[in-house]
Amino acid sequence: MNLFHRILEAQAVVRTKSGVYAQRDLYRRGDELFVSQGGGFIRVERKLGTGDELGTSSPTTTVVGYDIGELRLVPGAMGRLMLHG
Repeated sequence: MNLFHRILEAQAVVRTKSGVYAQRDLYRRGDELFVSQGGGFIRVERKLGTGDELGTSSPTTTVVGYDIGELRLVPGAMGRLMLHG
């Protein structure tokens, strides 16, 4: 079973549909990247446009910036972003 593991010193800034910005810890589960949200997690899924914005599994939350250190995000199956490194 794959569990969620915090990526040390990795952070994201998210924006909700209502315009609220928040800084969140980042987690990995296997090769997938997740943002903490309340008592759960939102999967980071795809790039939005040409900037750093990333779409998530929550239609009301967008990642507007992130720092994952030496890890990289690469396209995976079905266009989902996967962690590499």
